[in-house]
Amino acid sequence: GVKVITLFTNLIWDAANVSRDIVFKSTIDWLKETIEYYGENKQVHILIRTHPAEIVLGSKERYEEIINNLFPKLPNNITIVNGEDDVNSFSIIDISEIGIIHTSTVGLEMAMLDKPVILISDTHYRNKGFTYDVKTSDEYFKLINSLNIKPVTKNNQLILARKYFYYMMFEYQHELPIDYNKLKLFNGYTYNNFNDLYGDNTLALHKIIDRAINGPHKDFIFR
Repeated sequence: GVKVITLFTNLIWDAANVSRDIVFKSTIDWLKETIEYYGENKQVHILIRTHPAEIVLGSKERYEEIINNLFPKLPNNITIVNGEDDVNSFSIIDISEIGIIHTSTVGLEMAMLDKPVILISDTHYRNKGFTYDVKTSDEYFKLINSLNIKPVTKNNQLILARKYFYYMMFEYQHELPIDYNKLKLFNGYTYNNFNDLYGDNTLALHKIIDRAINGPHKDFIFR
C-alpha cells in the first residue's frame, strides 16, 4: 500500500534553527527538493506538518504559504497539515511510516513511539544512536527509498530514545532563580547581579556555570 512519510518543520524565525542545516541549504530547499522528487509518486504520500506554534505564537512567515508559492498546484500525493487543522502531531505519527525532522523535538517523541526517524540537520539528539543521521541529499533519498520498502528502526532505538528523553527532561533542565507574580508571569530575577547569583552554591545553575568554565565541555548534564 501507499506509505506515509511525514516532514516536520520548525518555526522559520526560531533561533534554534540557525546554522543547523546539513543536508540541504535551507528548510525551504529541503521541502522543495522532496516535493519535486516524490511528487506524483503513487507509492508514497508526503505529509508536511507545519509547526503548531505558527498559529499558537503567530508567524508572519508560514511554510504553507511558501510551499503554495513554489507549487501553485501541489502534486496529488502531497498534503500540508497546518496548525489550524483539527489534528495533533501524535495522530500524524501514528499513520506515518517514516518521520523526517529538521530540529524539532517531535523526532525524539517519534523515536520513542518506535518509528524510523531521519534527521537532516544538526539537532541536539543527532548521533545519539536512535535516529538515522544523513549528511547528503543522495544519502537522504536513498535512505527514504530503502525505509519505504522496509521500515526498520535503529538497534536499541526505544531504550536509547527513552534514556535521552529522561536526561533531557529531568537531568539537563534546571529551574532558574526567577520570581513570578500572582498570575505566574515573569517578575524579574531573584538576584540583582551576577556575583550574587554565582555566589549561591546551592543553585543548580552554579554547577552548570562551573561545568561550562572548567569542563568537560561535552555537556552540562550532571547528577
